[in-house]
Amino acid sequence: MKKSLFSGLGNIISILGVTLTPQDLENVEHITAIICMVVGLLITITCSIVIPFIKWWKKAKQDGKITEEEVEEGANIIKNGLDDVKQTLDDKNKGE
Repeated sequence: MKKSLFSGLGNIISILGVTLTPQDLENVEHITAIICMVVGLLITITCSIVIPFIKWWKKAKQDGKITEEEVEEGANIIKNGLDDVKQTLDDKNKGE
């Protein structure tokens, strides 16, 4: 199934390459770049905020209650994750 999916995708890309004008190809390139940037941002958010927060939540809930120190630790995880995302966006903007 995967082989036929990739084969079909390759055929579609080949057909698009033959039938599209240079302007259309440029538009496809821009759309692809935007999609890649959004996917990269989602991966960064997931790795920087979501996964560490879920790990913190599981660890904090082990004893059945969340203490004030654990809440501060969770807030720091979110703050650090947001800083990572901001740094990633700043690096992307400097590269353009």
